[in-house]
Amino acid sequence: MIFLLFWFCLPVSATLSAQAVQPPADFEPLMPYRFGSIWGYSDTLGNIRHQPRFDSLGFFKVCYVNSFAARAVFLEKGKWGMIDHRLNVVVPPQYELLQLHIIASGGFIQAKKGGRTGALTMNGQPLVPLKYDDAHGDLFLTGILVEQGGKKGLYDIDGKLLAKPEYDKISRHDGLNEQGQYVRLGYKAEKKGKTYFIDLKGKITPFEEAKFPKPLQVDEVMVEAPAPPKEQGKGGESEFAKKQRLKWEIKEMELANYLGVDSIKRLDPGNKFIMTMKNGKIGLVENEGKGRKIEPQFDEMPLAVYGHRWAAFRKIGSDHLFFVRKNGEPIRCIGDDGQVLFPFEMTEVWKDGYSRIRYNNGALTGIFVPHSPYNLIPPLYESLEVAENLPQRIGMGFLIFKVRKNGRYGFVGMNGVEYFGE
Repeated sequence: MIFLLFWFCLPVSATLSAQAVQPPADFEPLMPYRFGSIWGYSDTLGNIRHQPRFDSLGFFKVCYVNSFAARAVFLEKGKWGMIDHRLNVVVPPQYELLQLHIIASGGFIQAKKGGRTGALTMNGQPLVPLKYDDAHGDLFLTGILVEQGGKKGLYDIDGKLLAKPEYDKISRHDGLNEQGQYVRLGYKAEKKGKTYFIDLKGKITPFEEAKFPKPLQVDEVMVEAPAPPKEQGKGGESEFAKKQRLKWEIKEMELANYLGVDSIKRLDPGNKFIMTMKNGKIGLVENEGKGRKIEPQFDEMPLAVYGHRWAAFRKIGSDHLFFVRKNGEPIRCIGDDGQVLFPFEMTEVWKDGYSRIRYNNGALTGIFVPHSPYNLIPPLYESLEVAENLPQRIGMGFLIFKVRKNGRYGFVGMNGVEYFGE
């Protein structure tokens, strides 16, 4: 199964006339839905929109540059084709590889057939001959890079050959235009130790002879010299910092004595609770002992998360999540008042780089996304990883997880909906 991104693409270069357009009224995000061994599409709630009939399906990849286009790959009898959002066949199933690329000037379809690679238009028409080892692009380019025999060449988005595949390296070249705007000027190419400039129309000149726009002159701005570094004490710590640290350590020891514990540990910034330690056991106190209190009784606290402003925490009914273990028992998640929050036990818990909470219960795994409006996903799956992130609004997307359940792969939304059935 090939899993492709569902992308929203906007123009990124002031040198282009590309414009963003609106999607048609009948367009909606669709999820590849597996029923047994065949695939169709559902909405994010799991309602079937297109009955399963394909051997395999990909996520829709969307381009909004110049004209709207949503494309997804499908597999039929071992060959890949491509459909639009209405499931009309755009590219018939006769290729070994199909992948949609979004670049600054639009989109194209990378295609491989008979071991050779080229490109098709968004409507499946020939664009770059299928005779190369590779053909690809990205958002930072306005053209299509081709490779043959280890050498690189370049086509524009209309299929015009700008540079034959005879260069060791081709990269974008940006600079200032006459108005002082930072824009795409063309490409820098290297061959046999020499550097060339390829403009957007395909004119190639030695780089040192290329003529670039001359930006308008601006008044010079006086910049103050940086202040000299402050005098450091031993070990790189200033005397002032050392005094502040010692003062803080004394204050912490006084608080531990006041609470009647051996030591204390501050949790993440903003957290109202302090971890207390006594006789090798862990407890919690709120507001430096003036609020709620959980006596030292736990052997471990592998994770504590503070998220009172996150929607998922409001649904759970606690500003904090404390993952604790005692007497060799499995890990449990408790809240502000010591109440058990997650209705399952855990053998392992951790936080990934995106503030998502991951946990295992034996061989099964689940996930909790605190900054989402959805409930947690229990440890029901043999494996779980992020497959897609469908944009919904600024700063928030709809995550799709690729999971394995009962030995078979499928997708689960961050709302907990499974996009598969048997």
